[in-house]
Amino acid sequence: MKHILLGVSLFVFGIATSNAQVPKAKMIIILDASGSMVQKIQGKRSKIEIAKEVVGTLVRNLDPNIEVGFMVYGHRAKGDCSDIELMVPPIGSNADLILSQLNKIQPKGRTPICASVEKAAEELRYTEDKASVVVVTDGEETCGGDPCALGKKLKEKGIDFKAHIVGFGLENGEGAGLKCLADATGGLFVEARSAESLTAALNTAVERVVESRPVSAPVPPPVSTPTPGFPCECGDSEGVGVSDSRWRAD
Repeated sequence: MKHILLGVSLFVFGIATSNAQVPKAKMIIILDASGSMVQKIQGKRSKIEIAKEVVGTLVRNLDPNIEVGFMVYGHRAKGDCSDIELMVPPIGSNADLILSQLNKIQPKGRTPICASVEKAAEELRYTEDKASVVVVTDGEETCGGDPCALGKKLKEKGIDFKAHIVGFGLENGEGAGLKCLADATGGLFVEARSAESLTAALNTAVERVVESRPVSAPVPPPVSTPTPGFPCECGDSEGVGVSDSRWRAD
């Protein structure tokens, strides 16, 4: 009889476990395609060339439990602070689609970091769910945004929203605004000056994203279900319910 009860419990528990889904982290990668990204770093390759290569490798090997989107700014027009495009929405892994969009990017414009981060946060429904952005930029805000004020706003209104920012090939003295935005949201700010250090920085940022994903809902305990032919006797001789069900065979 004990074997029958164990089998029923394991069967029900197995159904509950299989139906429980691992919660997925959500993020949008934001890539700077402003005009300065055509500059070469360390006298060899352009910043945009390296950034596209590193981001491409990142999304190919991304944790399947991350839903990732892809946003770019400054790639369509010179001097246009509204040149921000969500190329790939944050639904699913989207690696192939992001890779195809990366190939189309040609740096041209300005650096509306604040507007881009805020737009990405809204796309991620940051006031309803945990979410993150990972920004790769080679410079500070150039469109009048206030990174510190934006970071404070996102922190106050968001549900554990974080902005992780990688400053790639920043000029001497740059980075204070980027750091302020990241710090205000509890995110990461790190500088990189090569393909290797950019790879390491982005991998660290993604690790932070995975760590901040929603916690799984607890699997409900197995429910004992009577097996056909084995009716349950519920209650003791005084008519009071008992915690352990007694079973008998017909």
